[in-house]
Amino acid sequence: MQGVDVVVLLAVALLLWHRALHRRRVRRFVRSLGPLPCKRRDAAIQLTRACFQLPKNGNDPHYLATLPVIGASPADVVAGGGCCSGLSRLLILALAEAGTRAFQVTLYHREGHAQHCLVQAWLGEEPLLIDPTYGVVLCGPRGGPLGLADLQAAGVLPHIQRLPDVTGAGYPDEPYYDFDYSLTQTANWTRSPPRRLLRATLGVILGNRRAARLEVPAVLEWPQHLAALAAVGALAATHVLVYMLQ
Repeated sequence: MQGVDVVVLLAVALLLWHRALHRRRVRRFVRSLGPLPCKRRDAAIQLTRACFQLPKNGNDPHYLATLPVIGASPADVVAGGGCCSGLSRLLILALAEAGTRAFQVTLYHREGHAQHCLVQAWLGEEPLLIDPTYGVVLCGPRGGPLGLADLQAAGVLPHIQRLPDVTGAGYPDEPYYDFDYSLTQTANWTRSPPRRLLRATLGVILGNRRAARLEVPAVLEWPQHLAALAAVGALAATHVLVYMLQ
């Protein structure tokens, strides 16, 4: 087992080193925009606009082909674009570089399945829902702030506001975008049976409302961190199994 331990620890060290390289690329992406506005909202809008202008792809570039569930590296999204999950991940980490906390928000279709993801940024105590894929801001019915909890409130329909100074922004008028905003959560829990099981488990432990609002920390948006956690978890499980069999 000692040899396995060494290999896993070396793999984790390599992943963390690679994450550091990719973080530099994300920082360069943020700095390439020039000095960001002093107001957090204006800075978030500028970062959203920059992400919106990246190429849109049907699928994100997988960081690890053998572990596609961990998603894309934001540095690869900067280089070649991505779909809504990759662009949202990039925006979350770009906002983190600018000192703004943010997390992913998943919109669900009226048929009940997860359909699209965007980002909620915290401007102090005020939420800001921004979509880097379609270049829009989701506001309250009267144009005021709107957050995840507001979307989850039955009967609240957001006002879709296009980003200024961009072309092609907005949701197309198609059935694909027929969202049921009251079903909004912070993750795509319908993607696979393991995810549905995990969501049900969290609902029992935390309660459905808290589980639906469970924010994923920005640090876990790095696929290198997720791969490292998976490796360490597998190693720990192996040690437990060996111990039980002795």
